[in-house]
Parts: sequence; C-alpha cells; structure tokens
Amino acid sequence: MKLFAYGCSFTYGSELADADFANMSIKDTDLEKVKLGERGFYHKYVERINKKEEYRDLMFKRSYAQYIANSLGLESYINRARPGGSNTYMFYRIMQDINSGIIEKDDIIFVGFTSLNRYTWYDKNSNEFIPTTVAGGPWPNAKFQKQYILNVSDKEYILNGIQTYYAIKEITKEFRFFYQTTQWPYTHTYNQYNAGMEFWKILKEIDDNSLLPETCLFYDMPKPNEWKKYSHAFGHPYKEYHESYGKKLGAAILEKI
Repeated sequence: MKLFAYGCSFTYGSELADADFANMSIKDTDLEKVKLGERGFYHKYVERINKKEEYRDLMFKRSYAQYIANSLGLESYINRARPGGSNTYMFYRIMQDINSGIIEKDDIIFVGFTSLNRYTWYDKNSNEFIPTTVAGGPWPNAKFQKQYILNVSDKEYILNGIQTYYAIKEITKEFRFFYQTTQWPYTHTYNQYNAGMEFWKILKEIDDNSLLPETCLFYDMPKPNEWKKYSHAFGHPYKEYHESYGKKLGAAILEKI
C-alpha cells in the first residue's frame, strides 16, 4: 500500500524547512523572507547552494501528509503537491498517475483541495499543465494573464472547481480516495452572496463529504481567525498544526479502511 498526496503549497509543506536552510530562528527567518521576498529567499538559501532536493524533501517530511502516512504505518509517501497548485492541476496529475499505472488498486489517493480562485493553463512548449494564482505566476505573458482574468468571473471559477471535484471523484472511484479542504472549508470562504444559492448547496455538499467535515489546517490553531499569528511569513501554518491536522486525517482514514 502506498499513499499519494495531491494538493497545493499547504500539502507540499511550504515554509516548513526555511529556518533550517537559513540557519536562523523561525522569527528571524520570517523577517529575512519578508525582506528578500519568496524568490529572493529561495535563491539565496537554496538555489545558490544547489540544495533543491534536500529542501523539498524536508518540507515533504514536515507536511501534514507525512503524518497521515505515519498513522497508516508508512515510513514514506508520494507527494504530488505543487505550490500554487489548482484543483484542476490536481485532476490532471491524478489522471496521469492512474493512466500510467503508478497508482495501484491497494493504494490510497488523498487530495488536499485548495481555494477555487486558481487557474491552470497548458504550456505547449513543456507539454505540461501549469497552475497559477490570480496575482502570482507563472503566466506565459502579461497579456495572457490580463485577458484570462478579465474573462473569468467568480461564478465561473466556482463552477470550474465544482466540476473538478466531480471529475476527480469519477476517475478515483475504483481506488481508495479521500479528500479535505486544506485552507478553509468552502462554505467558510465562499458565502451565499458571491456563490449563489445553487453553488452554495454544492459547496456545502463537498465540505460535508470530506474526510473530516468542517475541518482545515487553520482550524487546528488556537484562534483560526487570527491565523497569521500561527503562520510563517507567507501564510503557511507552523509545523505543529501540520502534525495535529495530519494525525486527525490519518486516524480518520484508518477508521474507513
């Protein structure tokens, strides 16, 4: 049995290895990151010394997904998450892994769904699907980014997220598939006003059918509405919340299998 974890930066374990590579306290590291920016920090402390794999692997070992694996008696797992990853990107990645035969019948597929306002575009040069956020990159060029955002409304990306949920559910129906929304439950993020009642009902259905209804990484914090107090510089929760969250999810999976 293997565990495959799909998601965005929360599942990837972003920021969980930064203090180790900066060789500073978490507080000082976060100040350094604010000063340098995400790209500048990565270049100075990881890329320049050619430690990309060690950096990535340490984040994977501290991600909540590792604690799911621990609960299942697995020393390691396969992390397919990507920072900035959209739910659509997760769908394509899962589909590729199923079609290639990497995932076998006895394996567990876990998806950490992300926020719905993320996009995926196809890069014909690399023959890959590239996920991105509204403000972040990568985009092929500024004109593409502007036109894409101008022509995609809130309701469209919510609808696309719902379609992706059902698409993932369909292609994983022959496997042991579990999911959770990692940042916030959808019914917390998308209220009745901006989602519309029909969308709202389906978003509630997604939340209710998750592994642990009304649960997310932020809800493991003492005061979720003050989540910045318990997170690194770029908004990713500290390791202790990954640990408690992952253990809860792992225990829930154990009960179901």
